[in-house]
Amino acid sequence: MDVTALARFAWEASAVFTRRSFDLAQNPVDAGFRLSDMALEKQRAFTEGAMAAWDAALIGTRPDLVAVAALLPAQRQVTENHRRLMAS
Repeated sequence: MDVTALARFAWEASAVFTRRSFDLAQNPVDAGFRLSDMALEKQRAFTEGAMAAWDAALIGTRPDLVAVAALLPAQRQVTENHRRLMAS
């Protein structure tokens, strides 16, 4: 993953966090349910990343590419969330 991709990932994650925080503040009645969904979403992405990194490390992949494998599921989820939230 190059520096540009990491910067975009950080920017999109920040935008998603800001938008979701604003949405939760506007509608606190559903906050518990929505926060649970967000926590599960992160758990899935981090678990997928951990497994991908483990698989990559087991076959002797370079450490920088193991790190990329670990981040890729979270990056995909953030990009998907960013597109969906900015479209609404």
